[in-house]
Amino acid sequence: MKILQLVPEMKMGGVETGTLDMARELALRGHEAWVVSGGGSLVQALERAGVKHVELPVHKKSIVSIFRLVKIVRKLIQDQKIDIVHARSRVPAWIGYWAVQGTQSRFVTTAHGYYRPHWGSRVMGWGERVIAVSQAIRDHLIDHFHVAPDRISMIHRGVDLSRFKFCPKKLNIQAPRIGILGRVTPLKGHIDFIQAMGKVVKEFPNAKGLIIGEAPLKRGEYQRQLVKLKNHLGLQSSIEFLPSNPEITEVLQDLDIVVLATTTPEAFGRVVIEAEAIGIPVVATRVGGVVDIIEDGIHGRLVPPRDSDALANGILHFLRDREFTLKGVEAARRRVEEKFTLNLMVNKTLEVYHQLLKSPKILVLKLSALGDLILISPSLKALRKAYPDAQISLLTDQAYAPLFQSCPYLDSIIPFKNKKGDWKNFFRMVHELRFRRFDFSVDLQNNKKSHFLAFLARIQTRIGYGRGGRGILLTKKIPCQKNIRPIESQNRLLHLINVSITDPRLELGSNQEEKDKIREFLDGEGVKPNEKLVGLFPFSNGRWLTKQWGLDRYIELAERLSKEARVIPVFVGGKEDILEGDSLKNLKIRTIDLIGKTNILELSELFKRCSAVVSGDSAPLHVAAASGVSVIGLFGPTDPARHAPPGKVKVMTHSIPCSPCYHPLCKIKTHDCLRLITVDQVLNELKEFLKD
Repeated sequence: MKILQLVPEMKMGGVETGTLDMARELALRGHEAWVVSGGGSLVQALERAGVKHVELPVHKKSIVSIFRLVKIVRKLIQDQKIDIVHARSRVPAWIGYWAVQGTQSRFVTTAHGYYRPHWGSRVMGWGERVIAVSQAIRDHLIDHFHVAPDRISMIHRGVDLSRFKFCPKKLNIQAPRIGILGRVTPLKGHIDFIQAMGKVVKEFPNAKGLIIGEAPLKRGEYQRQLVKLKNHLGLQSSIEFLPSNPEITEVLQDLDIVVLATTTPEAFGRVVIEAEAIGIPVVATRVGGVVDIIEDGIHGRLVPPRDSDALANGILHFLRDREFTLKGVEAARRRVEEKFTLNLMVNKTLEVYHQLLKSPKILVLKLSALGDLILISPSLKALRKAYPDAQISLLTDQAYAPLFQSCPYLDSIIPFKNKKGDWKNFFRMVHELRFRRFDFSVDLQNNKKSHFLAFLARIQTRIGYGRGGRGILLTKKIPCQKNIRPIESQNRLLHLINVSITDPRLELGSNQEEKDKIREFLDGEGVKPNEKLVGLFPFSNGRWLTKQWGLDRYIELAERLSKEARVIPVFVGGKEDILEGDSLKNLKIRTIDLIGKTNILELSELFKRCSAVVSGDSAPLHVAAASGVSVIGLFGPTDPARHAPPGKVKVMTHSIPCSPCYHPLCKIKTHDCLRLITVDQVLNELKEFLKD
């Protein structure tokens, strides 16, 4: 693989050291490693390791500079055929995100900090895969950046155990050296450290507090403030400022205790695992990712932030209790070996890279309607069979998303507020789809909205039905063909990507919760295992009155089923049908009224318990077919050749000149296309089903 890492500069720091470690290890494993940065002291180490470095001002927070660099980095990506672009900070991430557009490269980000959720930081959540360095950062990305959990991989930083050899030493109680390492900025808690050292030296007067690190130019006043504080506390000889040293192992081996006094959540705390790897005890504040590393009292000490007394007590605990200290450093080293090695970090990161490269990302668009959504299960099954390693996602209306939670052919479901005229949410979804970077889309919705979503998301291969002018938004298309069944129509479309539907059976997954609820319903009605049920759906979408056979006929059918076939009719419908179904209360036969009492998955479980189902051309017809039950489908204003689902479906219709008309109201006022279907005819078909 060819991997390009983008980082602001290669100076001393946790992010930069991690970049160096990763690049060096990639090169050792035979990959072609690239780093683009603004330069720095670690560049020579990169080049000695065989890593290719390109110096560009990717650290500059200038819109003009960013736009200029996008073109340069994109050319590098294209010329070198880079596979993975991995951004590790915000400005490089903006450059990387736009540079990969229109290329075959995959885009990964690593969130190394607690970024504030303003627009400039949003890009850190736009990776096709976002790496979080701790559980705290993962939660932050989900809660404040609204990154989908399935796009986040949590990979802790790791240390090279061949460099950080375990050599615990006996604490120098006479003159302990206690160090705080990192950039000299207020967030690192140096004030608390100095105040804590004031308490430590009262018990151990020869103790030395070492502040190791550089102060950024704009933080010079802060360092002067620290000098004043140490002088004020009379710690002139007890506190010493030292410059950073690229040989971190030498620095750590000179210390007896390491302190991390961060006042705000730290993303991870690399120095903690480096110290633990060597065998240096650590006192840290209980913030952010540090809690992933240290369990208080076992691997070290955790104290509240901004509490110099607690910090001092943590340091003193190590100095007073040698047995506790020895057990702690041994437990900490074991934990590092189990969870925080460079080898683990690299392996997990490479796994992310491999998943992105080997697995095509497929987006299936089907926003509505309910019955049509059930019909796409054969296509999902065919896609999974053809692309077993693919990441397949379904974009659908948020109201229907729960139907696919148990679908074995999908990796993720993207719920969409599919509301007419809601342009804000439309473009929000465009952005969501863009940074998911799909390879191709299969548009089973086939309307302007779905075509534009895929087009604006910059999906390179977009297949769908070419109808009217909107076909220009597709890269591969077939003409619409009327009078063919939905599954056959989908199959024609999938042939564009060499996929065939070999199993047209419908599927609708459910879980134990739905099964338990239906069992409770039926137990409550006193239904015995050997009693037969027939499901009846007398209603339709409120607009489509022409799809209704008539409640009076369903009532007559129910009465005759009860008397002649000794089955229990079960009436089903939505909440909107409850009022119309009130007349069922006057029936003199035993029935079960579940109108408005089930969702679609529960309805599917109910139908699995039925011997047969009768429905017009509505969603329950498709639910019944997907449930594997025998179904009688009553068709009138719509064409069964186009809309009847596959499965054990007996279509009943009455051919008259005006049918199918596709009108919600009967223009000839007779409704003969359905009314000419008699109760006797339906009952006879049902009796045949019941015999079987």
